Amino acid sequence: MNPGAASSRPKTPGDGSAKWLNPCERHRVSPFATPAPHWRRSAHCGASNTCVEIATLAGSPHSVGARDAKHGTQSPVLSFSPGEWRDFLERAKNGEFDLGR
Repeated sequence: MNPGAASSRPKTPGDGSAKWLNPCERHRVSPFATPAPHWRRSAHCGASNTCVEIATLAGSPHSVGARDAKHGTQSPVLSFSPGEWRDFLERAKNGEFDLGR
């Protein structure tokens, strides 16, 4: 195949060509397939955008999401299982992540 030539492979998943798409395109989900997460932040954040927001992520094996509030919808989302999130909260409450320890 000529590397400069246009690909003759179709690009849309609905025509049976999904096997040729990269994995991100092949598994793309419609934004209407699951409800949008309801992001929330600590009341201690106030008007500042230097907080972390969390949300329950529907339709994901890792059901708790965390993102940087100052980047909003453009922020990458870290996802955690409920057990991982509980462990993190317990360790944070015990001061394990406090600076200056």
